[in-house]
Amino acid sequence: MDELTEKLQQLEQTVRRRKRERQQAEADRVHQLSLFEETLPKPNGQPRFPTLFTRLPIFKPVRYRETLDTDWKEGQRIETNWGSVTRFGPGLNCYDEDVLIAIYHLCRQKRLRGPGNRMPVPILSQVQRPGEDATVEASIESVEVLIGETTAVQIGRFLGKDRNGRVAGTHLQQIRESIHRLSLTRLFIKGGPIKARRSTSFFEITDIGESDEAAPKAPNEYNPETDYRGKILFQFSPIALLLLEQYTYINMNVRLELGMIGKAVHKFLSSQPRKYEIRLDKLQDIIGADHIPRKRFKYELNKELEIMQMDGWLESYEFIANADKKAPETGMSYKLKTTRPAANA
Repeated sequence: MDELTEKLQQLEQTVRRRKRERQQAEADRVHQLSLFEETLPKPNGQPRFPTLFTRLPIFKPVRYRETLDTDWKEGQRIETNWGSVTRFGPGLNCYDEDVLIAIYHLCRQKRLRGPGNRMPVPILSQVQRPGEDATVEASIESVEVLIGETTAVQIGRFLGKDRNGRVAGTHLQQIRESIHRLSLTRLFIKGGPIKARRSTSFFEITDIGESDEAAPKAPNEYNPETDYRGKILFQFSPIALLLLEQYTYINMNVRLELGMIGKAVHKFLSSQPRKYEIRLDKLQDIIGADHIPRKRFKYELNKELEIMQMDGWLESYEFIANADKKAPETGMSYKLKTTRPAANA
């Protein structure tokens, strides 16, 4: 047997071995999930978004989101009348919110119950053994999570970034980078739907392969930490699952026509009564647009509300002026009064 033939045989054996390993890994994953899973109905209609997120400025209407990055000491603390939420991680804007809405909609596929260490992304707790100072990781006996799979291409299509079903490489890169930012975010929630102070992420992820059919052919252009080219498995923790069970419907047909201020206001109004009034300065603070001068905010908001009314999502809206010597710029304060059609309430 010559040297070339021997090398070819070794290569064939290596290929067959790796194929068996991939098949076994997939079989193990399927077995793992089949032990305690419940398949959920395929989502129809408008996506659901946690109501808590519609009323907090976690995703701000800013173009340069880097200005919102936090360190692990301070964070972005949001006080409410029921408690507080503190966000740690990269700055997030309304584009990241678009991506998260898509993920929550596309990946609400299966509910899993069982030991934490059996989950696709293991859930472990820190415990301290008697007589020892150090803590160790231990599996939680029983947890419940949601999981689902999707790709950057499918997210791009959901967000209307495709042309004839294909999503451009620049959009795919932006989506992958957003997924990476969202995966690094931690929320510490106290009060509201969470009785004790608890920490959660939006989701946990693991890459399960199967190449994106529209992925660019130049792999060196992307950071490997953010380049999720194939299917991604998203897992939503028990706390995230609790938040998802208290949801608001988001009309994506309207949302995708709006600018950042419009998206932030549309999301907030979606979780409010059909007929609603709010002071303009309070609305500006709630959606995280406090960096915009009041006069300009009112001008930009009026343009976005016009789009919502033209789309039939708003029946009517008006600005009600009041003399206010303390109000900056104009000496006037305003209320926004909105009415939605009964079908959209």
